[in-house]
Amino acid sequence: AIKGTFLSKRRRDASVPEYQSYWRNEHREIIMAQADFFAHVRAYVQNHFHSDSFVSLEGVAPDTEDRFDGAPQMWFDSPDDIYAAFQTQGYLTAIKEDEKTLTWVGQSQSFISRETEIP
Repeated sequence: AIKGTFLSKRRRDASVPEYQSYWRNEHREIIMAQADFFAHVRAYVQNHFHSDSFVSLEGVAPDTEDRFDGAPQMWFDSPDDIYAAFQTQGYLTAIKEDEKTLTWVGQSQSFISRETEIP
């Protein structure tokens, strides 16, 4: 499976608890209601970060502006499914618009990976 990981930053006018509550509840309802989007998604997970858990390998905490607040992950069968999902009406008209409610648009990052199980 192919995994999309999205490193998300909350809007700075929202607290971490407000962001996490909205993402866990309201945004979840919006995203799960988009059947055309989920026709391409195998699984969806929300990873809610502990704000004080960010440290470098040397044990140094980054500036607040450099921290991410969560990482949604989605599994897909192929890279084509990723691109198709993010072109659906459900994503473009509902999910993408709602992302502006909770995320600091333009400051989030994403990457695509293939899981490799290590025996």
